[in-house]
Amino acid sequence: CLNPGSDRPVHQVQLALQGNWQAGDILEVLPVWSESQSRHYLQQQGLDGDVMVSTHAGVMPLWQAQAQYLEAPVVTERELTPQAYVNAATPLGARSYSIASIENPLQLMVRHVRNADGIDGRASGALATAPVGNEWQVRLKPHSNFHLPPADVPLILLGAGTGLAPYLGFLAQRRKQGFKTPIWLLFGERYAEQDNCYGA
Repeated sequence: CLNPGSDRPVHQVQLALQGNWQAGDILEVLPVWSESQSRHYLQQQGLDGDVMVSTHAGVMPLWQAQAQYLEAPVVTERELTPQAYVNAATPLGARSYSIASIENPLQLMVRHVRNADGIDGRASGALATAPVGNEWQVRLKPHSNFHLPPADVPLILLGAGTGLAPYLGFLAQRRKQGFKTPIWLLFGERYAEQDNCYGA
């Protein structure tokens, strides 16, 4: 944890990843759940994970649909059938994270989100607590409008919280290029004493 004692913990996550990226690019993470995570969530919602349901990917147990294809809405209607739940659920979407490094291992800054109902953020909770060796469904996404200028020119960088992440990549790239012009990093956080990530 980069900010011990904070109620909004930020973690440095490292991923061994094949591919090429530049400072400023983005990693998209598809937050697929394990069977046990999916069953636990469905149980909390009063739904039977073994019931077969129809999805855009075919017929499968509800736990599998929830784990691989659906976001996790909180059920407010206790009489909702499993199929009605699936029909009402939003398709599972990727989460985007700014890349904080220029070489392997790929690094992310991940704030561990906990929702008002006490449930972890689907991607941030998994990334923050994953064991070493865990595998992820990811995609590198170029962000050409947020790359460094090719010339050795002064920079003013503005960021807050995990918005610091791409600037770590910028600084690493500038060092690798041997650039010497000044860089000013203006970094903000909610609590200066607790959230002084990397001594920023």
